[in-house]
Amino acid sequence: MARRLSLLNETYIFDGGFGGLAGVRVAASRLSGSLGIVYGTGVGGIYPAYLEVAYRFGKVE
Repeated sequence: MARRLSLLNETYIFDGGFGGLAGVRVAASRLSGSLGIVYGTGVGGIYPAYLEVAYRFGKVE
């Protein structure tokens, strides 16, 4: 989408439905993070799956 913004998606098809993970990732020079959700026919809704934040220490080149 942009230089520092990415969309993530994994979709699985199985007998009787489908499901997967969808998310967004933001990456800056020192700070980055991701947020993802789980979705599907057997899940019964949309639920948070993961939240990740990382900070880079040291010299940034």
